[in-house]
Amino acid sequence: MADITSSLRTFLLQDASILSAYVQRIYVIKAPDTETYPFAIIRVVTDQSAYTQDGEALRQTIVHIDTYDSELSDCITNAKLIREKLNGYRGLMGDIEVGAIFVREGTQEWSPDVRRFRMFNQFDIKWTV
Repeated sequence: MADITSSLRTFLLQDASILSAYVQRIYVIKAPDTETYPFAIIRVVTDQSAYTQDGEALRQTIVHIDTYDSELSDCITNAKLIREKLNGYRGLMGDIEVGAIFVREGTQEWSPDVRRFRMFNQFDIKWTV
C-alpha cells in the first residue's frame, strides 16, 4: 500500500529551495530529540477512504506539516516554501496519483516545550489508491 507521508516528504525534498532551507530535516511523525533547526514534521490527522463495488478507490488524507525555527520570520518563510509547493498541486507524487492538495488552515505560535516558533499548515490531500 502507498504511504502518503513518505511520498510527500520525498516530493518536498526534490524542490531545491525546500532542500536548501531544511537540509533533509523533514520528518514523518517525530523529529530526533537532538535535531537542529529549522525542521518540519509531517503527520496524518485523518485518513478517509471512498469505496466502489470494486474496492477502495480514493483517499482523502488531512496532513499537518509543522515547521519549527528559532526566529518567527524564518519559520514563516520556510513554512511558506512548503505551502507554495503543495497548495493546488495535482499530479504524480512518487507512485501516488494526487488529484488535489489544498491548504485547509494554518497558524503560527510560540512552542514553549521546545522554546521555538512553530507554524503549522493543514493540507487536504485527495489521492488515488
